[in-house]
Amino acid sequence: MDEIKENISKSYAKALKNSKETGQDCCGDQSCCDGQSQEISFGCYLLDDELNHFIRPGMTVVDFGSGPGKDLLLAAEIVGPTGKAIGVDMTNEMLEELKLNAEKRGLKNVIPHKSDIENISLESNTADVIISNCVINLTPDKQKTFNEAFRILKSGGILLDADVIAEKELDEKMQENKELWCSCISGALTEKKYIRLLENAGFIDIAVKYAGMGQVQFEAKSYGVHSGLIYAKKP
Repeated sequence: MDEIKENISKSYAKALKNSKETGQDCCGDQSCCDGQSQEISFGCYLLDDELNHFIRPGMTVVDFGSGPGKDLLLAAEIVGPTGKAIGVDMTNEMLEELKLNAEKRGLKNVIPHKSDIENISLESNTADVIISNCVINLTPDKQKTFNEAFRILKSGGILLDADVIAEKELDEKMQENKELWCSCISGALTEKKYIRLLENAGFIDIAVKYAGMGQVQFEAKSYGVHSGLIYAKKP
């Protein structure tokens, strides 16, 4: 599992460098980039509407795998100077880019936080909203990640996980493929499994909304994958 995390961190550091050099702010085939953002994005879902709907001034928002900060910076603007926007990432290059982007916008409420999202050094009952965009599928132990999200959220807080969702369980060889891990495919779960892990963590009111759909070919087999939003609430 440590090898998977190291490969992912190196892959995204390289992708960030390439994106800055080429101007193409995309993560493999799963990007939702619209070309209009000031920041590089590696997400698979456009979260703007959800952020504006669920986030309010004064809130604390935590972004699991914030990357360069496209979603977190919008959240920081919404929560305002009385709120906090905490960006959790395990890749130094991403945290540096987040810091630079926050400075460019004059945002003083953005807090870069280096950590593995399976074990985050943040206090319990900290966040009003946790967001994540095409990152939780990259974690080898998603149950730990959802347990951490539940712990960090305040009572009544919500998780907005934009992610890649598999139509059916992926082949074991496919799940071990390093390149597909880094392109947000090999770690994708089915909707049923995502819901089960969230329920195990203690979440309620779980809902899934689908967006785009694609096909992935692997060893002569075809797999359907969706980009979607997984909503869950802490009682």
